[in-house]
Amino acid sequence: MRNPLFLTCLGLLLTFNTASADPYTLRFTSTVISDPAPKGVTLGDPLIINIVVDNGGSDQVSETWDAGDILSVNFAAGPRYAINIVSPTLNGTSGTIQTDDAGNVSAVSAKWFVTSPTALIDSNGTAVSSWGIDNIGDVAQTDGVLLKPKHRTGVVANWIALPVPNAGLAPIKMVLEEPVNGGVSNGIANLRGWVVGASPIQRVAFYLDGVYKFDIPAGGDRSGEGDVGDVFPDYPGSDKSGFSMAYGYSNLTAGSHTAKVIAYDSLGNTAEDSSTFTVVRFDNAYIPSFNDVDLTAASCAFQPAGSDPAISDLFTVNGGVFEGQIYDLQFGFNPATQQLDAVNINKR
Repeated sequence: MRNPLFLTCLGLLLTFNTASADPYTLRFTSTVISDPAPKGVTLGDPLIINIVVDNGGSDQVSETWDAGDILSVNFAAGPRYAINIVSPTLNGTSGTIQTDDAGNVSAVSAKWFVTSPTALIDSNGTAVSSWGIDNIGDVAQTDGVLLKPKHRTGVVANWIALPVPNAGLAPIKMVLEEPVNGGVSNGIANLRGWVVGASPIQRVAFYLDGVYKFDIPAGGDRSGEGDVGDVFPDYPGSDKSGFSMAYGYSNLTAGSHTAKVIAYDSLGNTAEDSSTFTVVRFDNAYIPSFNDVDLTAASCAFQPAGSDPAISDLFTVNGGVFEGQIYDLQFGFNPATQQLDAVNINKR
């Protein structure tokens, strides 16, 4: 059983806060006409910009928002590419976006920009030299490559104003549970955690040592007593908040690595968690047959945990032969996997 207090504390540590009044999403929809475009984007991909704003008002009728009202911005092109900024620092900005007495976007004179290459990273892991909306031109530039819409952002027909659902909740909470921070990983094991969002979670991206690798499947069951669905019942779909996949840790080099996951929701909010772990492995990343393992001459020994509460009781298997090589192995109990796992693999 997972500890509810443990899950709650971790979730609170990994939260983005929004303003207390009623936020709204200003959404622009078009298609990409940039060629070349950023990595992962092709000509004709859908291009969506979500700008979450809050001017202190309580509805979207006859409202005006300027650059100072922006809480977060998300550019999404195609199924994989995104730029996400929370609490952006803007410069070179002017103009407003307005709605009429029916709540429809009626005027877009906005030219909102931020330039901060060190702080803005796109989903390719590339520093973004600038982003912005310009009612007469391009919307973003990343590593010198334009992200340009077919329709100018000044065209009101391509904008809608939407209330932000579950506005009283923190946008995203997430935890990377495995690989365990400070732990040891080897063989084929899980890459997993959980994420909940006030708005629908769109994807969970995995980075290894700072490089994007792939998206992790999400939607796994977390409905048990004391699990995520029980601890965060106010979040829609929290009982199906697990993300998980099998991962070949032995394909990595032996030694220290950093895993990072970034969650993206439908409004452009992001949250991330990371862990630093150590890989131990045999020379061969995959030993295909038990016939390649000979333990007939091996000896075993027990080592009590001692005074360090972070280290479990250990036992060693000395002199095992794996694919003709002699190894000494050390095993300990791993709470993340609920089994005995190798914590050291040393070839003689």
